[in-house]
Amino acid sequence: MNKEYEVLAGLNDQQKEAAMHIDGPALVTATAGSGKTTVVVTRAQHMIKDMGIDPSLILLTTFTNKAANEMKERIVSVVGERGKKITVGTYHSICNRILRQYCTYIDYVRTFSILDADDSDKIIKEIAKDFGEDFASLKTYIGNCKINCKTPAMAQAEAQERNTTRLSNCYQAYQDRLKRDQCMDFDDLLLNTVLLLESEPTVKEQVNSKWQYVSADETQDSSELDSRLMYALSGPNHNIFFVGDDDQCIYSFRGSDVTIILNLKSKYPNLKWYNLGVNYRSTSNIVDAGQEIIKHNKNKLKKEVSCGKNIQGAPIIISETGNQEQEAKRVVTFIKTLHNRSSMPVPYKEMAILYRMSHLSRIFEKELMKAKIKYKLVGGTPFFSRMEVKDILAYARLTVNQFDTQSFKRTIAIPKRGIGDKSIEKIESFMVDNAETDMSIRKALAHKDLPLKGKAKKGIEEYNKLLEDFDDKKVELSPEDFIKYIIQKLDYLTFMKESKDYKDNYEERVENLNELIAVAKEFNDIEDLLVEASIFQEQDNVGEDEDAVQLMTIHKSKGLEFDAVFMTNTVEGTLPHYKSLEDPAQLEEERRVMFVGCTRARKNLFITYPKKQIVMNTEKYVKRSRFINEINKKHIKVI
Repeated sequence: MNKEYEVLAGLNDQQKEAAMHIDGPALVTATAGSGKTTVVVTRAQHMIKDMGIDPSLILLTTFTNKAANEMKERIVSVVGERGKKITVGTYHSICNRILRQYCTYIDYVRTFSILDADDSDKIIKEIAKDFGEDFASLKTYIGNCKINCKTPAMAQAEAQERNTTRLSNCYQAYQDRLKRDQCMDFDDLLLNTVLLLESEPTVKEQVNSKWQYVSADETQDSSELDSRLMYALSGPNHNIFFVGDDDQCIYSFRGSDVTIILNLKSKYPNLKWYNLGVNYRSTSNIVDAGQEIIKHNKNKLKKEVSCGKNIQGAPIIISETGNQEQEAKRVVTFIKTLHNRSSMPVPYKEMAILYRMSHLSRIFEKELMKAKIKYKLVGGTPFFSRMEVKDILAYARLTVNQFDTQSFKRTIAIPKRGIGDKSIEKIESFMVDNAETDMSIRKALAHKDLPLKGKAKKGIEEYNKLLEDFDDKKVELSPEDFIKYIIQKLDYLTFMKESKDYKDNYEERVENLNELIAVAKEFNDIEDLLVEASIFQEQDNVGEDEDAVQLMTIHKSKGLEFDAVFMTNTVEGTLPHYKSLEDPAQLEEERRVMFVGCTRARKNLFITYPKKQIVMNTEKYVKRSRFINEINKKHIKVI
């Protein structure tokens, strides 16, 4: 670190040392509020501006599109237009790029569709019904197989030993169905990319040549599938820059495995470890309390953490109430006090009510409404998952991928055409019978031997003419005008008014369609819009600039920060969750959940709990969370 660079001037010594790492594998452990994003961005700026590295050789991976866009903007602001050549994206978007280019290696067409969770569930339900399996169990099984990089063949090979023969057969049927329809689900984007890179040396060499410097954000949230993907992307020299915090690994239910970040050294023997241990977000009371809680975990990296503000701050408020309603009332009282105080009042939007499980929000919503305090419930239905949005995009998908049976099933009765389930089954059977001729939906609908008569046949003919019209308009019109055209051609607004499934919240649905048109305006190609819609992540909607108290689960709060945080319902059985009480690994994860929630707070932290809680429709006495007892009394004030 003898040479000083202007780009690195604003970093502390820990951050600077990490940002100057260029070659070979590195792990940067970054405690809450330590500036990890700043390090990732500044390192990229340093590589381009100071080291003269071609930005097109750099790949930065993130978990949200919002984070990716912000990173790229910050890089460009320092290095100029060259910075636009850098690749910044989510795991799914990066894999989508690779698969679109090399899809022929795995017998897919370039225009394959990406199924969202709803469409994937529909197929799994059909297969579960055919095989006499439970839908939930099958869905979990398939998800676990993919997260652990198991193909259907691998699952079937171990099926007898694990007594999962029927489930493995269902998995095979599901993948066959997706392949037939030229579709992939979210996990397939990653799994197919991993299998492609691991089995095709030529492809791997080309990809590694394209991106010679890889950065992996939020490494603590990696699954086995993510881990293998990053290993394959890092190339022969493993120029990969891992950033994460094992103390914030809280997504095991999604496949995250804390042992991946803990064991990186064994996978990358030359790994350099840098620790960002200065928390610039929170006061020392909050920082120290967080460390006192998390130190009770045994499976963690040992690292030093300190407060960068050098401000003790207000004590952590511990508040006990008689029941949940009283707890909610007290939280609202605290909120009003902070907001209305004469000295340094706290805006509502800088206050967050956090809870372990989503159903716990109801009572806080009720009390906030009573107090006429505006609030935002974080975690509603994502934009691209709303029914009316999915309908219009399904029509668009059929103009891109003629094999997409899920989009066909979604659109065939919108509006009604007299085509029932039996007719749809006949069409699918016809496709299966002609599978060797690569029979697509569109070919099947136009085929002279399609076994339909009367009203159904007429309805199919009208539907096919509509799709042909959309084919032409897709080429002629901009994405914005194409979406407008689909809505108008379908007379979709009338359909919503008359449909029992859509007429509720009609005005809101119209606004959603207008928003879809506005979104489409941002794209030059309809295919790009469809990809965006498919891989869009719910977290991207969090953080709208409105003065409203934020309500969310602790898991939703990860990556966010507020002036005041209310950790609510902190009782045994809730936090820690009752399912974790007999499992040491899960109990450690619950402690990490507590740590994440507490460290969202900058200045004020309130930890509340009721003495009585509704359990199975019965009010019962509960104990306060053991995690509260782990905080040194010198940091707290009991109210």
